Amino acid sequence: MLSNRTIRRGIDERGWRVHSCEFPGVFRDFGGDADSPHAARRACTNDGSMLKRLALLLAVSIAALATSPPLDAAQGSWLWPVEQQRQVIRSFEEPAHEYAAGHRGIKIAAALGASVRAPTDALVLFSGSVAGRGVVTLETPTGFVITLEPITSVLTSGESVAAGDIIGSVATGGPSPPGQLHVGVRLEGRYIDPLPFFGKIPRAVLYPCC
Repeated sequence: MLSNRTIRRGIDERGWRVHSCEFPGVFRDFGGDADSPHAARRACTNDGSMLKRLALLLAVSIAALATSPPLDAAQGSWLWPVEQQRQVIRSFEEPAHEYAAGHRGIKIAAALGASVRAPTDALVLFSGSVAGRGVVTLETPTGFVITLEPITSVLTSGESVAAGDIIGSVATGGPSPPGQLHVGVRLEGRYIDPLPFFGKIPRAVLYPCC
């Protein structure tokens, strides 16, 4: 159906018959051979379908941008979970797929018994024991899910915490050796690297000995 496009016929300056396809803001010219009306009609139909597909793709892209959490806005704004020198023991290793091997978070140096603070404003989703280790799971207003373990905490599900609030203390248990705290972050069910949310880690400076 060519309700929003028109096939125009005419004579060019050379005296040849020409056929053209015209959309609002779009004009295409076709040669003067005998099949030109059919070519123009086919091209009009194809161009109309292409424009509709492009419009749909643009609409979907805009909707995705409008509903996605502001990832860049959150990066660098979270507080380090423990008040001591920042040290990453093991970095994030993204798994190839949901069940593949990897390291779904970071392990940071954290003295046993040290206070653990909320990296950002959040709601407590879970606080309790999982496989013999204490776990606290928080959800930010923008949909990031933060997991910290092993941790001893008296928080209960449904409580709200503000950035910097003490949510527990570093404990033992699970795969993390004593003196380490595991920090994981998920977004829409997918694990992502937590480190960018905490800003840059100062580089270690090595001085010559003696």
